Amino acid sequence: MKTKSLLLGSAAALFAVTGARAADAVIIPEPEAVEYVRVCDAYGAGYFYIPGTETCLKISGYVRFEGRYDSINYDDNTRYDDASYADLYTKAYVSLTASSETEYGTLTSFIAFKGESGKSEVGDLWYDYDLDEYWDYTDSSSFGLDEAYLEIAGLRMGYFNHWLDSGIAGETDFQGYNAKFDSIRYMADFGGVSVGVSLDEPNGFLHYDDPNVTTIDGAVLGVSGYLGATVGMVDASVVGYYDFGAEEGGVRGIAKLALGPGSLEGLALWNSGASGYSPLGTFGMGHDGASYIDYGFGVAYAADINDKLTVTPGFMWASFKEDEVPGYSEDNTMWQAGVTVDYEIATNFTTKVSLQYFSFEDDETGGGNWDNDFNGWYFFWRFQRDF
Repeated sequence: MKTKSLLLGSAAALFAVTGARAADAVIIPEPEAVEYVRVCDAYGAGYFYIPGTETCLKISGYVRFEGRYDSINYDDNTRYDDASYADLYTKAYVSLTASSETEYGTLTSFIAFKGESGKSEVGDLWYDYDLDEYWDYTDSSSFGLDEAYLEIAGLRMGYFNHWLDSGIAGETDFQGYNAKFDSIRYMADFGGVSVGVSLDEPNGFLHYDDPNVTTIDGAVLGVSGYLGATVGMVDASVVGYYDFGAEEGGVRGIAKLALGPGSLEGLALWNSGASGYSPLGTFGMGHDGASYIDYGFGVAYAADINDKLTVTPGFMWASFKEDEVPGYSEDNTMWQAGVTVDYEIATNFTTKVSLQYFSFEDDETGGGNWDNDFNGWYFFWRFQRDF
């Protein structure tokens, strides 16, 4: 009897302890279903839905590496010595595009960043008179914002490339445009015809009030317009622009004709004067940088040899003018001719080789120290991986 009571008591005690521990036990919730990334094909290849939203995101960009060589030969009447230099250059570019549908149409935001190491794409040499040497003032690394804008129902607002940031095939054309601004623009498509208008901030304009003193007009506005059309095998576009601060403007036209195994492309441009759109700049290594393109034209033919190889010969000629510095007059010309070869090594991996010859004829009066004619070669070999 005593044994039976002992067993019953032990079982009761054990049950009580077990029940108490069960009351304190941690309850592990059932795992929630994971939402895997879904492909979004509404806006083209490469988009996917941001998990938990109806917004489609695309990540793209490229990595570029190239080697360059320049050779400059001055005439006997200039104080410059002949110069040549080689340079290695690396660039990385990445962009994020987010799109979604609203009751007003597609809402898109775009952000792009660019990093460079070595001589920048717009870099040049400057001349040290005391040392009688040339220096590459852009041989450094940089990283920063390249573009950022939002767009809905044809209206785009932000910092982005202008319509002038385009050209003909190959690497022969030189247009001298400043083609990236904070802008508000509207584009409309009427079935084969595109029309646009843009309010831009062309970042001020450098004025020469005195040969030894310079002043800069602050941020002022400009307006530009675009007209593009496709008629049969011809694509054509015209861009007009006017800088209210500089009180100067211009026009640029491009036409492309599908011809044979490729396309024949041409451009023509004209400027009434230097402006935030077509600023004073260095055209050709060693020039004084105080002139702008008055007018010019270029032509190129992109021949598709096969589905991997394209060969593009080209030619451009331009007249340069300087009328900003009192006492100086300048009506110079420059022409450039060359060939560019593009080859697809593998999917998303390409190489580009370009060889250009340029010749600058200086006809400046009033500032003999800057009188110089020069010519030379420009070569680069590029490798690029896109993603």
